[in-house]
Amino acid sequence: MNLMKKETVWVSAALSNTALNTSFKNEFVETDPQKYLSCFKKNIKGMPLAADCFPAAFWGEYPDKTYKKPPHFSLPGGNPIVSDEVKQVMQQFDLGQTSFYPTMLYKHDRKTPIEGSYYCINFGETKTCCEPEESQEIRKFDALFWRIPPYAKDNDIAVSQSALEGVDFWVDTQIRNSIFSAIIWQRRLKPPS
Repeated sequence: MNLMKKETVWVSAALSNTALNTSFKNEFVETDPQKYLSCFKKNIKGMPLAADCFPAAFWGEYPDKTYKKPPHFSLPGGNPIVSDEVKQVMQQFDLGQTSFYPTMLYKHDRKTPIEGSYYCINFGETKTCCEPEESQEIRKFDALFWRIPPYAKDNDIAVSQSALEGVDFWVDTQIRNSIFSAIIWQRRLKPPS
């Protein structure tokens, strides 16, 4: 379906972007890796989760690596986090059950904080609105799911009118590792300084 320009739906394959997956560890990886994996899988499927599913802190994995302030959205150890700036923008919209849990980022010594305020994001909402057969750049992931490649461009992904109904931020039940939103990002978020 072609949506009018002002009715834009954004899709991001950021969850698959290996450049955002930085080398950090957290307490779950060391104490309860099964819980960590279970919570991670539920989160990327859009299931609402409690705070105890998300690490309270991350620390740099390697002693000889320099750890700096990450981008506004990043994946320390594969776990999606957002900066306080992104959280503030998102909270202006209807997020439904999507929630944010405070977390800390530390250098390898586990004592020296990395500049900024960060939140683990729980993708707590789903919709089924992507139209794979109408999309230009989408690939079959397995028997049940599709995948959007990182090189997809504007207007490559088709969605149904139902994308504009309900919450403004969600995970599509048919698509792996992608986030959808009806948020007008470029008007609200300042570029990183």
